[in-house]
Amino acid sequence: MTGDADRLLLCRVQGQSFALEVMAVAEVVESPPTYPIPRAPAAFLGIMTCHGIPVPVADLAALLGSRPAAGAGGTVVVLEPGRAQLALRVDAVEQIISREEVLGENPGEGEWAAATLLLPGGAARLLAVDRLVTDLELLLGRC
Repeated sequence: MTGDADRLLLCRVQGQSFALEVMAVAEVVESPPTYPIPRAPAAFLGIMTCHGIPVPVADLAALLGSRPAAGAGGTVVVLEPGRAQLALRVDAVEQIISREEVLGENPGEGEWAAATLLLPGGAARLLAVDRLVTDLELLLGRC
């Protein structure tokens, strides 16, 4: 039996595939209403309420230097509260896979890529969630 430590959540942003370790994810929700964060960087869509707790939502496309699709609601991946009170907006969540399905792994390319995973359907960048969270918390702390 495969535990959460051995599973990956695959999502899509601007036509690219990304992976997050399932252990870093608390839940996935359809794009909820958000409320502005005064003086927050443009990559932050605002704050959503998740089980009565305010959670900042960052747009992964904007963080990666792309524009989000106009009018796209997308999906929000809420990170595990032990890591941060933070959520990431992605275009779509595709599936959860086992690490056993990964055909190979190369060094990560990009600021928050821990690795590039070779999968049966192509490649996906494995996000270094802890590094991403640290950078986003620094950004929010400057507002």
